[in-house]
Amino acid sequence: MADDPKNTRPLSPKRQGFVDAYLGEAAFNATEAARIAGYSSPMQQGSRLLSIVDVKTEIDQRLAKIKKRGIALQQNRIDALVNRH
Repeated sequence: MADDPKNTRPLSPKRQGFVDAYLGEAAFNATEAARIAGYSSPMQQGSRLLSIVDVKTEIDQRLAKIKKRGIALQQNRIDALVNRH
């Protein structure tokens, strides 16, 4: 059960920096995210980091939260429009 969030350990600060950059400034570019996070050979490290279960799990969890928030925001807007009319 490697995909179970309970079985994952906290990411190192450098890996956390990679995830932050990957989902933010690097816009899903693994090489750029690795460079921003401070890895010495970002081209090789970017793709390697995406294959690490803990890193992938963190990215998937964050994307799920973003999607859920987006759907909730969209539903709030729809509800407001329905109430207004």
